[in-house]
Amino acid sequence: SDGYAPIDDRPDRNPGFDARRSAANTNDLRGKVLRITPKKNGGYSIPAGNLFPAGTPKTRPEIYLMGLRNPFRIAVNRTNDDLYVGDYSPDAGRPDPERGPDGKGKWLIARGPGNYGWPLCATDELPYQDWDFATETSSGPFDCDHPVNDSPYNTGLEDLPPVKHPDVWYGYGASAQFPELGTGGIGPMAGPAYDYDKRSNSRIKWPQYYDNVPLFYEWTRDYIKEMRLDQSGDLLKINPVLPSFTFDNPMDIEFGDDGALYTLEYGTGYFVTLPEAQLARIDYVRGNRTPTVKVSADPTDSPTAPQEVEFSSAGTNDPDGDPLTYQWDFDADGHFDSTEANPTFTYEDAGVYNATLKVTDRTGRSASAEVQIIVGNARPQIEFVKPVEGQSFHWGDTVEVEVNVTDDEPVDCTRVQLSYIVGHQTHGHPISSSTGCTGQFVTTYPSGHDPDEIRAVFAATYEDQGPNGDGEGSLSGNAEITLTETP
Repeated sequence: SDGYAPIDDRPDRNPGFDARRSAANTNDLRGKVLRITPKKNGGYSIPAGNLFPAGTPKTRPEIYLMGLRNPFRIAVNRTNDDLYVGDYSPDAGRPDPERGPDGKGKWLIARGPGNYGWPLCATDELPYQDWDFATETSSGPFDCDHPVNDSPYNTGLEDLPPVKHPDVWYGYGASAQFPELGTGGIGPMAGPAYDYDKRSNSRIKWPQYYDNVPLFYEWTRDYIKEMRLDQSGDLLKINPVLPSFTFDNPMDIEFGDDGALYTLEYGTGYFVTLPEAQLARIDYVRGNRTPTVKVSADPTDSPTAPQEVEFSSAGTNDPDGDPLTYQWDFDADGHFDSTEANPTFTYEDAGVYNATLKVTDRTGRSASAEVQIIVGNARPQIEFVKPVEGQSFHWGDTVEVEVNVTDDEPVDCTRVQLSYIVGHQTHGHPISSSTGCTGQFVTTYPSGHDPDEIRAVFAATYEDQGPNGDGEGSLSGNAEITLTETP
């Protein structure tokens, strides 16, 4: 659909190219948010107040919201039952008078059931054109106040509920309505609203300022925002949250019972080991702050013992400028082996060691970090024999893949995982995979993606069985290449 509305109902096309059969179908559960009450012994009942009363012909009573393209992250405010939804956009980078608006990501607060338009309308004020894929002509924009689903694949109602207005909508460029969102990709994620507990004596709980304020985070733009609401519950302002922090593709955020914010970050890359991927806890600190600990080692693995390892605390600091003391435990025996900032230690025997650095400031606040050292095993190395980085191709080509794996133990090619991935912006769509040192892949790509904005990526991973063949101390190797599309 070139990034516009996927409403291709030609008889020779797969019905999957017409989203009116799913998101705009009142008798289908796809492209919806469902609202049900699970029963203790299995099954569920339907609460009152959903979009279609039970028994309404050609509808499903589970549907609470419809007309959604990809509501990848939702959150429920348990205080007032508000539902926050982030809905991903299609890929069109610019509006087309014959097709419709450019891609629009959305964030909305649902306080009742509703239809949010996809694939007929991007918002209630931004209709798509009723495009005929056979004749490549438009018969005019859809009516967002009175949307009609006349697809031959529709099994539900033809007359749909009017399209509701989202609280936030934005494209790739700067938004006139919401300039605080900046520019970049479109990856809206609906985060939770903080529930401040004044009875909690947690030292790390977030302040009352954030009480009942929903958070919004952006997968592609690497930030978190607060959606500050007015007394009537309408969006008043979008404020930055933790602007000095760097988030690397935030995948999920949740508040814990301790009142701290937990963030899950994916990192940058396509389905291989990503050093930036992490689960982090973000505390609110009153008074003196805890030191930040960074630890690294060189090397982190070695095929033989003994092995001398150089440890580093580079990047460790105290946000209040307090002097720090360093305590290293290299072999996890509970005893500190060094008080230097950057010591050297020799491991005499093969094994798996978790070396820990504990750092303490002058007030007694401390933090620790660890790095794993594996002695007696070498990390596998993977090299692509074919194709090679930057090799030219056409979409639809069959690509022969071969990798060479070297390791200090015999290589078992059945443990090699080959993957074909469509790289899109900062994320990837896994298309197919196989096991073995050789494989064959057809370079297809998901519908709705502009071929000029995607890449053919091949990845290979191999994990050995460790020095004793039992998985203890196993190491993995990764390799990744990107092909270049031939004009």
